[in-house]
Amino acid sequence: MSEPSNATDPAIATGHSRRGFLRDSALVAGAVMAPGLLAACASGDDEAGGPAQVSEVRIGLVLPMTGAAAAYGKSAYEAIKMVLDDVNANGGIDNLGGAELVPVLKDSQTDAQTAASQTQQLVGGDVLAILGSIQSDATAVASPIANRAKVPWICTSDGARKIVSRGFRYVFQPAAYTTGAADAAVEWLDFIGDKTGVRAERIMVMTEDAAVAVELANALEAQAKNRGFTVVDRVTYPAREPKASRTLVRRAKAENIDVVVQHAYTPANAIAVRRVFQEVGYEPLGVVTATGGHSSASYGKELGDLADNTINTSYFVPDVAAKIPRAKELNDMYKTRTGADLDHVSGTNLTAAAVVVDALQRTRSASRDALRDALEQTDLQVGDGYWIIPEGCEFDERNHNTRQVYLVSQWQDGVQRVIYPEQYATAGPNWPVRK
Repeated sequence: MSEPSNATDPAIATGHSRRGFLRDSALVAGAVMAPGLLAACASGDDEAGGPAQVSEVRIGLVLPMTGAAAAYGKSAYEAIKMVLDDVNANGGIDNLGGAELVPVLKDSQTDAQTAASQTQQLVGGDVLAILGSIQSDATAVASPIANRAKVPWICTSDGARKIVSRGFRYVFQPAAYTTGAADAAVEWLDFIGDKTGVRAERIMVMTEDAAVAVELANALEAQAKNRGFTVVDRVTYPAREPKASRTLVRRAKAENIDVVVQHAYTPANAIAVRRVFQEVGYEPLGVVTATGGHSSASYGKELGDLADNTINTSYFVPDVAAKIPRAKELNDMYKTRTGADLDHVSGTNLTAAAVVVDALQRTRSASRDALRDALEQTDLQVGDGYWIIPEGCEFDERNHNTRQVYLVSQWQDGVQRVIYPEQYATAGPNWPVRK
C-alpha cells in the first residue's frame, strides 16, 4: 500500500427527502467565489452561460494516518485518492472546465482535538470541501468548525447521529447511522431464527466503552427487546484493554448465553477479543458483531480458521461485487493499487469521495456555497459514478443519507460472504455455529 508523503509531495498539496422540496429549484450558478478559496484562478461562468474555468479544486482530507486507527486512515486515503486520480485521468471535472482534483491531507493522529486543529487550518486555506474523519467522535468535534466557516464537510464512515443532529447546513453524512448496524444485526437474528427454528433466546450485548460504542449498545439492547429477545447482560470493557473482556466472556459461558452481540472498533481489538473466546473455551450459537474491526481483511488473515463463522454487519463487503458490477470494477482497481480488497472503511471512504465528485460535476461554480447546494441535490443509485454501496445516496433535511443499508456477512473459509439481505446474499449462513 502506498502511503501519502508530506507537503513536499506535489500530489498532496499540504427523516424526509429534501429533493422533493428542491426538485424544481435550480442550483445557484455563478456564485461569487470567496477570497482565497482556490489557489487556481477561475474565470467564472462565461458570457454564454458556460461553466467556470478552474485549473484545480483542492479537497481537504482529515484522516488518522498515525495512532490506533492508522490502518483505517491509510486504506481510506488510498480509496479517496484512487477516485480523485481516476477523475483526473479522465479529464477532470468537466463542469468546471476540466479542473484537476488535488487532495490536501491532514493527519488527525486518531485524536479528536488534533482533528479539530487540522480542520481549523484547512478552513482558513483554499480547500473547497473536507472529507473526514473515520472516527465519529473526532468528526463530532471537527465538523462544527467547517460548518462555521461554511466549508462543506462530508463524513466518510462516521455514522453517529450526533454529527447531523445539530442542523448544520454544511455537514453531510453519506454513511448509514451507526445504530443501523444494531438494527441489522438483530433483524438478522430474528430472520434466521424464524427460518431455521434455532432462535437465540438469551443475548449478551458486549461493547467497548467509547461513546459511539455506547450509542450502539443502546440501540442493540432496545432492538433486541423490541423483537422479543431476552438481554441477559449488557457489559463493556475498556477499548484500550480488549483482553479485559476475558471476565465478560467467562460470564457469558457460565450463564449459557446463546449469542454474544459484540462491537470492537479496530481490527486489533476484534482479533484480541475473538482469541479470548478461544482461550476461555466458549462457543455460543453465534457471535454477531455490529460493525467495526471484524469486517477488516486483517481479521481473517490474522485469525485464519478462528475467524470463520463470525457474523458481522457493515457498510460494504467485497463479496457484494458479485451482485454489483461497478463494485467489482472499482474493487479490482483498488486491489491493483494496494494489493487488498475494499472493505467496510475503504469502501465507505470511496463513496464519500463519490458524493463530492458527483456534486462537483453538477455545480457550475467553484464556490463552497455552490458545492453545498449541489450536495443537497444528491440523487445517486447503486452503480452511478463511484457509488457502490446499497441502496444509493439521497440526503434528508439533516443531510443524512436515507438510502444506505447495512449488509450482514459471515466469515466462511477465510472469505466474508454476504448472507443478508437476501437480494445481495452470495452464500447461505452457517447457523447455528455451535451444533
